[in-house]
Amino acid sequence: MKKIINNLILVFIIYPIAIILGIIFELLRSLKKIKVNNYKNIPHKQQLIVVSNHPSLIEPILIPFLFFRSFIFNPFKIPRIVADKKNYYDPWYFKCIRQLLIIVDRKDKTKGIKTLKEMIESLKKGKTIIVFPEGGRTFKGTEFSYSREGNRIRKIKRGISYLVKTGVPVLPIWIEIKSQKNLGKLEAFWIGNWKKIKINIGTIIAFEKNTNNIEEKIEKELLNLS
Repeated sequence: MKKIINNLILVFIIYPIAIILGIIFELLRSLKKIKVNNYKNIPHKQQLIVVSNHPSLIEPILIPFLFFRSFIFNPFKIPRIVADKKNYYDPWYFKCIRQLLIIVDRKDKTKGIKTLKEMIESLKKGKTIIVFPEGGRTFKGTEFSYSREGNRIRKIKRGISYLVKTGVPVLPIWIEIKSQKNLGKLEAFWIGNWKKIKINIGTIIAFEKNTNNIEEKIEKELLNLS
């Protein structure tokens, strides 16, 4: 019964909202408010593990709409997003999309295994998932890796290797957001506060099951995109 109710919510509430927001995203892209480089690298008929850097609160909301063409005629193709419980699940204004979220509870580290299992289960069901493997926003880190140009990323968390070993290919994405000020939680989602957003799409990586140093390889790919 619960599955039926969730499917009804997805089709009749989440899906119409996603279509409207997807149209807005495409409009912002056409107006160059959001610049997407190598958009052609997104395979709209292929399951993926999407990995991205995490500079702000905005990208977990933006990145799913890179796959607008994937789900425009199929609500069950909307990607699932691995997101922080405090910022994306608890606020009342995200209540209607909660079933799309795979929650990370940073206050309760014992739930980390449960989150990882839910991610793997989603992949086994054929879902595309969006992951931010830094383990939080970049500026909150203490250990960083740097590109030659000085762009930085937090050290990638080990859990990503367990996802990769499911055999689902990885698509790296780098996002850069310039805003008029340091944005608060709700302000971050107001487009009037953005100066410019640039998204660089990488190429798909199909890791072998016995690949070692997966975290380092993903880290390098993200920094190359920066």
